[in-house]
Formats: sequence, structure tokens, C-alpha cells
Amino acid sequence: MGTVNEDAGVMEAIRDLVAATQAVRDSAVSRDFDSLPAAIERREQITSVLKARGGLATVPHAYRDEVVEALLKIRELEAEVMNVFQSEMARWYRDIEDVTVKSRALSAYERLVPKLQRLDIQK
Repeated sequence: MGTVNEDAGVMEAIRDLVAATQAVRDSAVSRDFDSLPAAIERREQITSVLKARGGLATVPHAYRDEVVEALLKIRELEAEVMNVFQSEMARWYRDIEDVTVKSRALSAYERLVPKLQRLDIQK
């Protein structure tokens, strides 16, 4: 347990961590993969600050309920992010499979048709 200012700083960092995790979730859900790395970096910076201040071990008992609520919210947001990534990975996998099937079909076509009659795929 620290001074009132230290306790307030830790609690502020926890609130910032929730907000940063919300930003990560918002970027993921909106499929804004351009802003996602910056949001994740911001979250990592806040986590580092929180660890430098002693982490959750320094939180006074009086703030325990707020901390538990914040951690549950973070877990919920992270679960949403994981769902987005699992969905996106499944979609990307299906896209890769589709390209693979088309590539095999084109290869079969090229073996079947005499060279002079093949489609010019370089255009």
C-alpha cells in the first residue's frame, strides 16, 4: 500500500488499461487492422506503467471491488478480440484454400492444353 497519490496513480493506470483494451477491441471489431497495432502498443505501455508502480499487489483493499470489475471488463473485451481474430483467421484460411483450388485448376488446364492454345495469364 502506498500513499494516496500512489494509490490514485495505480487506479488511474487500471482505468487507462480498461480504456486502452476497449480501444483494441473497437479496432478489432471494426476490422481496422491499420490502427490495431497502435492500440495494442498503447495498452502495452499502460501495462508497463502499472507493473512499474507495483502492479495489482499495491492496490489498497478499499479499491478491490473496482479492480475486480476492471479486470472482468478487460477479460470480456479480450474475449471479443479473440473471437474477431478467430473469425478473421477462418475467413483468411478459406480465402487461401480458394486460391489454392483455383491454382490447381489452372495448373491442370496448362498441362491439358497445348502450349500455343493456353491463356496468357501474364496480362
